[in-house]
Amino acid sequence: MTFNVLSDPPGGLCNLTNKQNMQAIVNFIKNNGISVAALQEVVKQKDSDACDFDHIQYLKDAVALTAPGYTVTEREYIHAQQGSREMWWYRVFLHNTPIIPPIVSTSTAASNSQGAEAIVVDTPVGRIRFINLHPQPGTQALTLDTHLLPFIDQFRSDGIPMVIMGDFNLRYDFADAAPVLKRIEDAGFYRACDPVKFPNGNCNDTVRDPNSNFAVDYIFIDKRATFSVRNAYVEQSLQFSDHLPVVVELSSQPANTPPVGYLDSASCTSFSGWTCDADKFSQTLKVQFYDGSTYIGETTANQTRVDLEPLCGGTNNHGYTYTTPSSLKDGKSHSISAFAINILPDGTVGGSNVLLTSSPKTFTCAAPTAIPTSTPIPTPTIIPIPGDNNPKDGKISTTELYAILRSYYTNTPSLDTNGDGRINSMDYIFVRPYIR
Repeated sequence: MTFNVLSDPPGGLCNLTNKQNMQAIVNFIKNNGISVAALQEVVKQKDSDACDFDHIQYLKDAVALTAPGYTVTEREYIHAQQGSREMWWYRVFLHNTPIIPPIVSTSTAASNSQGAEAIVVDTPVGRIRFINLHPQPGTQALTLDTHLLPFIDQFRSDGIPMVIMGDFNLRYDFADAAPVLKRIEDAGFYRACDPVKFPNGNCNDTVRDPNSNFAVDYIFIDKRATFSVRNAYVEQSLQFSDHLPVVVELSSQPANTPPVGYLDSASCTSFSGWTCDADKFSQTLKVQFYDGSTYIGETTANQTRVDLEPLCGGTNNHGYTYTTPSSLKDGKSHSISAFAINILPDGTVGGSNVLLTSSPKTFTCAAPTAIPTSTPIPTPTIIPIPGDNNPKDGKISTTELYAILRSYYTNTPSLDTNGDGRINSMDYIFVRPYIR
């Protein structure tokens, strides 16, 4: 959890409510089983003209009263003198397991407003290095580039995953602030209370102002971590500060990273694109295709594309091509979407499938031209001619004619060519048209 706790209740900072607010923080942390809380603007004041108060001591008293298993670890980062008022601001860790020494700060100077503190704690999900940050307005870029990023780099070699927490005084929706926050992401971190993943968590509303609706308080998780974010939200019950706490629940299960990729084209010939999954870049993914809500088919994205190496962890066998089915070539418009089948870190299918970028794509293919069918010409029936020894030619040769004439004298019935029951000259007249 991270929380900027500066309390300004009715009646001013000297009001008794200050103690009650510190007690409320401790109660919330204890009741919700929070292992580590990073608090900012925990203030101690000495003022001869007004009053003295000490939030650090109030926290320690509250822990002793209701949460004896917790420890308060503080580091001063601002010391200011204004007339009769002297103030000290602290970044505080409130934790329920011992710190693995040493506690490391970016600076040992008394005024460390651009710095941060880091502690290592064994949590239920493993050993984690927590970093508490609170740059002052106008110093954010200086804090990140001069202090925080080099501070982070010195710890990378020991392999302990890091969690950065604090009031960053930066908004993603500000043009000058977004690039600074992105540098943290580029350094290997992701935002835990992600409004896309946790739409009901009010992640973009950490400042208690009805007209604000913006976030400046964040928790960033090391991408090397084997644990994942189970839930994240902005707590609404602690309403005494001008900020609200950001709470993140971690799980020992590895995070599932959704696939990425594109539907590059969809035409009358084929659908093509690419997809890969950071959970296991070495594994090829299935891709399913839909025409609107109608399933069409699937293929495996296993084609080699060298241009994918920077996008797919150095691997390049993640391209796909799918032949356009003939059923879509009907003269109608079709809207094609491609979905990558999600895999878990162990390579098994699981989680939500992902609509690939540039889906859907629309196209229309002309229906094929119908080929007319022809009526076959019947084979003529050959009627045999008596005396024709070669019926296929339908002719009476000279030799066959002589045989017919000779038969007149032998009265052979089979040579009755005109079928009158007699063999005579009329048989010759009947066959004469066939003589060649």
